[in-house]
Amino acid sequence: MAHVTSALAAMLLTGSAFAQEPAKIALDLGDETQIQEFIIGVDDLDRARDVYTEAFDWQVKYAGRADLGMTNLWRLDLKAKVDEVLVGNAESKYGFVRLVHIDKAERKIARPNGSWFDTGGMLNLNVLVKDLDGTIATLRRHGFHGFAEAESYVYPTGATGKSMMMIGHDDVVISFQQRISPPLAGWPLFTGATHIETGYQIVTDIAAWNDFWTKTVGLSARELRERKADKPIGANDYRLPHNTKGLDDSKQGGAYPRKGGEQLLGVRQFTNAAGADYADRAAPPNLGIVGIRLPMKDVDALAARIAAAKIPFAAPMQVYNLPPYGKVKGFAVRQPGGSGLWTEFFEMNPASMTAAEMKAFLSRDRKSTWVPTGMRGGGTSTFNADGTAEVTWSTGKAVGRWALKGNAICTEWTTLRDGRESCAIYYQVGDKVYQSYTMADQPEGLNTYE
Repeated sequence: MAHVTSALAAMLLTGSAFAQEPAKIALDLGDETQIQEFIIGVDDLDRARDVYTEAFDWQVKYAGRADLGMTNLWRLDLKAKVDEVLVGNAESKYGFVRLVHIDKAERKIARPNGSWFDTGGMLNLNVLVKDLDGTIATLRRHGFHGFAEAESYVYPTGATGKSMMMIGHDDVVISFQQRISPPLAGWPLFTGATHIETGYQIVTDIAAWNDFWTKTVGLSARELRERKADKPIGANDYRLPHNTKGLDDSKQGGAYPRKGGEQLLGVRQFTNAAGADYADRAAPPNLGIVGIRLPMKDVDALAARIAAAKIPFAAPMQVYNLPPYGKVKGFAVRQPGGSGLWTEFFEMNPASMTAAEMKAFLSRDRKSTWVPTGMRGGGTSTFNADGTAEVTWSTGKAVGRWALKGNAICTEWTTLRDGRESCAIYYQVGDKVYQSYTMADQPEGLNTYE
């Protein structure tokens, strides 16, 4: 797949080029993690981008076409084109939104109509805004409409404000809050809206969801609590009749990626109300909120804990390009507890095997089974210590020679590529599992060595 620079992609997607490519974003996690991105599948990329740049006054942090590594991670047809725009508050370092348009794939709305009682995936995103009335007016021009009228709130801490929930492009639900008093402190500066601070999921087993985030991932969490109504509900964001009683009874909790409380993964399990289950749709290539991304310090250790907890991997550990952060190593799961939300954990700046490591690795005969990028087909390969090599696949085999050039293994096959040499570097992505990348920075596949 030809690489498209972010500047050129921006011109193709927006009709005008950036003065320069957006700068690479370096992530400094300290002792924490964060929800770096919320992934939203969209049908119209230009229309969706304008919602966030105009209503929220966010900036485009990256625009381009995802490379083969991302297509592979999402298990898409390798011919699929994934165009994307990353948007976020200029002063924030996380809580961005990645808008993704995917062609050549069947796409469904992740959560049609934004019903509170439908389980699976992520119901809504929460942001703090400077001017609630102005934000509402702008969003209406972009096709959003409200769940109910804006209403005032008073927190137990005494903080006051007003809020409203609206639904718009691709059935995405967003809750907007404007702090009235005291003034918001300790947050990044913002002119329209700050970063995404909360995303709420509706689940069928809140305990399993909570165990995943606290015991397996290791985040701190709110104590799970019962919310039970003993009187008619009155005016509400749920779009329920005002005399409804008991349908909003629920268990509620949440996990904190950031210890300072600037972000929350919220969760709810309704006690009495039941709707449709959309857990199977909460992943790319569908439309709406289909995933989240969290950077970690040690994805290998996390993957080991997830495997020990017997939580299936939605995508195995692999190396891929994730602009504007650079090359990363990560994997994906579907969150347990009836959420199903596609969740990627990644680590920055993975190191390929060094020349010394490759020399030691190939100092004896090595045989592997290999699966190409795209996870279809495959075969075996043998690299003998004397420099001879053999590769097999479902319909044939070839013999040749290999040699190390720096940290790259270079092969020549007598009946393949007209005898031309091809070189690749290796990344270790699991126990005995290595991912090869061409010198043109394209993923070749996964190799499991005996």
